Amino acid sequence: MIWHTYILQSIKNRHFYIGHTSNIQKRLLRHNRGGNVSTKNGRPWFLAHQEEYLNKSDAIKREIQIKKYKGGQAFKNLMKHAWVAERSNALDCKSSGLRPSGVQIPPHA
Repeated sequence: MIWHTYILQSIKNRHFYIGHTSNIQKRLLRHNRGGNVSTKNGRPWFLAHQEEYLNKSDAIKREIQIKKYKGGQAFKNLMKHAWVAERSNALDCKSSGLRPSGVQIPPHA
């Protein structure tokens, strides 16, 4: 089973939420339906970054690591890298006629 460490960003207030899951699509849907107390007021959310791990333990360790530097320079570097990679992926997919997978780019980015 693949586990994901993910970062969501609120379209409403631009706040971030960091978590882990084994089903990223189902988890994002739950956040956007208000099924999580911590993210209910920030809806809607988009997937700003995700990483895959082979086990739950590694996904949790990475979640904790990201939470420790949330808001600091390491977090900013991670998010900058995520935006650059995903914009590049979106451009590659656009030119090839494919749909990008993974991170969803907000309409105002």
